[in-house]
Amino acid sequence: MKIIIIFTLVCNFLFQFKKISSKQISEQTEVWLHRGQEESSDLLSTFTFIEKNSWDGVELDIFFSKNDKIFYITHDYFNGSAKMLSRLNDINQFEGKKLWLDFKNLKDVELSELSKLKNQLEEFGEKNFIFIESQNFLKLKILQNHKVKSIFHPPIVSDNKLFLLSLKYFTNIFNYDYVSVPYKQLYLVKDFFDKGRVVTFTVNSPETLCQLLKDNYTKVVLSKINLDKSKCKN
Repeated sequence: MKIIIIFTLVCNFLFQFKKISSKQISEQTEVWLHRGQEESSDLLSTFTFIEKNSWDGVELDIFFSKNDKIFYITHDYFNGSAKMLSRLNDINQFEGKKLWLDFKNLKDVELSELSKLKNQLEEFGEKNFIFIESQNFLKLKILQNHKVKSIFHPPIVSDNKLFLLSLKYFTNIFNYDYVSVPYKQLYLVKDFFDKGRVVTFTVNSPETLCQLLKDNYTKVVLSKINLDKSKCKN
């Protein structure tokens, strides 16, 4: 507990001298498709699918293969052939897409590969709206730039207010664009993070989705539900 208190005081001190840009977002909460790669291994089919339905964007899981130094669009390590998987580089052929790229094992990416990845993401950001998410706070910060919005996914291991306050100062000092929080823990951070600074997952209840749209607190909600927003009660 003493360590947490000291950390909080230090962060508070540093925060007073750091100019933090406002993260207030006025736009309406958006609903994006969760794990879009599960709909199809072909990216074109995935984008066609979300365009035909009501999702505003799509989240894709990215897994780095240490064997062949390639980023694949998949959630987990794969034992079978990688020929059936799309690659991160395939995104370069599209434009005008809203993409949330969740890097599952950024810790395995060496600095030399990280530099290549940063350049690659900047190219994607020229033609698309790109979120990048990771729990690896240092490598995520390296990848962040004005063309790529960062989402830090912190481990929320306690509902202690001092811990949550420390988390707030930590994310502010690193100046991440957004923080991702599981829906079941969303209530914990509402008093600590500004409106529009938080993204959340996984919400597969139409009633809950409608409530989140009404609250308009989160920037993005990930869901598998094809929600007809017109049926949400005012």
